[in-house]
Amino acid sequence: MGMKAQDTTIAAFKQAVAHRRPKVEMTFHRDRGKQYCAEDFKNLLDDYQIQQSMSRKGNCWGNVTAESFLKSLKYEAQMPKRFASYSQP
Repeated sequence: MGMKAQDTTIAAFKQAVAHRRPKVEMTFHRDRGKQYCAEDFKNLLDDYQIQQSMSRKGNCWGNVTAESFLKSLKYEAQMPKRFASYSQP
């Protein structure tokens, strides 16, 4: 049976697009999972003019920069304190 792109990545992507309305010509960072490499998913990204980014096969370091940034962004977005400006300690 297994996971299919139509039920996983495509469904999630369509839901994200409906809620966030991404800009054209953005980059989608992903791993080399079977669902992300599926032709239907690649075509869907092409329809939205979204460029794909992934590492070479066997290279687990390809998206380290993006993953690190997203981790920091998620952490900072959940910080309970709000600052008036970037210079506020």
